[in-house]
Amino acid sequence: MSAQGQAARPQHFVRGVACTLLGGTLWGFSGACAQFLLAGGYGLSPLFITSVRMLGAGLLFLAYMLAAKRGMLKAMLSDRPTILRIAVFGVVGLFANQITYTVVIGYTNAGTATVLQCTGIAFVMVFTCFFARKLPKAKELAGLVLAVAATVLIATHGDLSTLAIPLPGLIWGIANGLACAFYIMYPK
Repeated sequence: MSAQGQAARPQHFVRGVACTLLGGTLWGFSGACAQFLLAGGYGLSPLFITSVRMLGAGLLFLAYMLAAKRGMLKAMLSDRPTILRIAVFGVVGLFANQITYTVVIGYTNAGTATVLQCTGIAFVMVFTCFFARKLPKAKELAGLVLAVAATVLIATHGDLSTLAIPLPGLIWGIANGLACAFYIMYPK
């Protein structure tokens, strides 16, 4: 590796950490804002909030692509299979992930919705093991058991005879986990 390449690695690492922290912070802020808007008596629906969020993000992304990656955008838009894959990802992956997350916030709160969304990682593992026809490794199985246990604790607060969150919130949370798994796996 060249001296210039080695010098750039720490800079890329710092930029990656900063982007990760900023992304997580903005995601948390977005969830708190959605909770505020849904619970604040403004009469806004999860569909409206999700549509505005996605339209705003889509316009910003399109502006970036037009300014910095015009050739790539033109190539993507001139290839029918790519357009179809983008449409499927946009509707079944991105939109489903966003709308189910916002619906869960409406039934529960932003923190619970975020934790339930993280069940997507467990679904990814289950689907990966199923399609690869392999059993999970011991560490993976332990992680799955802990994820299920955490979801049960969130849903029941430790009292298995009753739900501590509304049933629709739990069902939508599981749907959000599935949408998140599709969002993660489909691009591959």
